[in-house]
Amino acid sequence: MSRPLLLDITPRGASCARTICTGLEDIRDAMGGSDFKPEVLHIVGVGDAELSLDFAALAAGLASGARVLLVGPHAAGGKAKEELLGPVEHSGLQISVFPHTYQRYMTLHHNAEAPQLVVLFHPGLDIHYFTWYPCLKYWVDSRVPVLLTAYKRPAGLGETPALVKTLLETLVGSGGGAGLFVMEEENPHTADDGSFNAGYFVFLSSQGALPILPEEMYFSIYQALSKVSYPFAPRVGYLDVSDEDGRVDVENPRLLASIAEGALRAALS
Repeated sequence: MSRPLLLDITPRGASCARTICTGLEDIRDAMGGSDFKPEVLHIVGVGDAELSLDFAALAAGLASGARVLLVGPHAAGGKAKEELLGPVEHSGLQISVFPHTYQRYMTLHHNAEAPQLVVLFHPGLDIHYFTWYPCLKYWVDSRVPVLLTAYKRPAGLGETPALVKTLLETLVGSGGGAGLFVMEEENPHTADDGSFNAGYFVFLSSQGALPILPEEMYFSIYQALSKVSYPFAPRVGYLDVSDEDGRVDVENPRLLASIAEGALRAALS
């Protein structure tokens, strides 16, 4: 029996829908009380949580008949396909699924209508900075608002909203009508006892033009992560190792938790 395009609502899916709607309220407030309701929404890096969204709740924050595109290599049961599935109608929304990377979507559907909002649920920029950078640059250059969320691990181990805020401020800046402009480190619509979608952030464009290659921003990212004592940096690896022989410091619980988290997220990416 084939897997359905969308899944039944789950607590994580409900959290995702309500986070988007609350984020849209913050965007409208930041725009001086505008009536901004996207007609085209792209949700990227999709897994089961996004496929189990509460689409009825989501519809309340979008324009009537809005088009929602779910993109990610795990959006069809873990089988990546260069095929646009749908649309299907759900709660007045037109929902399509592209079960592959956003880079492939842009290549194959470069004439498709542009999104008015992009959403990433816990993309793990600290681990996958180089993977996400081409997409982030594209959205920055296109001046499309991007909402993304962060995990909050127990006892502050691994990713936290504060860490994601630091990374985004380093990447796109904040203030002055560009860069990071919504910073909510305590999302009222979390799941999994407050760890899933713990915080959310919205940025629009950047304080300065992003370079073509991610390596040109990398040193700033590396420094920002080092300053907050985060024991991992993209590509470099884990920052806190024994000076004597290069082995992992097994007495450091923050390091061990981050290693476990990084391995899991890399396996799922």
